[in-house]
Amino acid sequence: MKTLSRKPHLILWIVAIILFLILLPKGSKTLDIQLHDTYFVFSFLQYAGILSLFLILQGVVYRLVINRKLINWMTVVHVVGTCLLVSIFVINLAIQDNNYYLPSSPSLALGVLLFLILQLLYIANITIALIKKR
Repeated sequence: MKTLSRKPHLILWIVAIILFLILLPKGSKTLDIQLHDTYFVFSFLQYAGILSLFLILQGVVYRLVINRKLINWMTVVHVVGTCLLVSIFVINLAIQDNNYYLPSSPSLALGVLLFLILQLLYIANITIALIKKR
């Protein structure tokens, strides 16, 4: 727990590397996401790169504000929740044999909503840490 609240950047960087390595062998496969009448098509390599870059950038921001007083519970909830949600989605994609088709569903919407709430918590935590005096 101490590592998670004091060095959240390390956890995010490790998870980013692991998830990239999990999706790397599926580079030529595609991920098709249907939202209403629109399809978004990504190769797994693009998806792995974007996802890893997102987690690495969050880790960089945590590293930059490491000397500020972050709110511990917000940090822990954000890091654990984000890593869990992303890992569940990536592992689900990794076990598929063929191209993966993702239709819109209530569980997908709930996952995206929870992910967005976790990112708002992250923004609030960083903002409070920057505003608050040491």
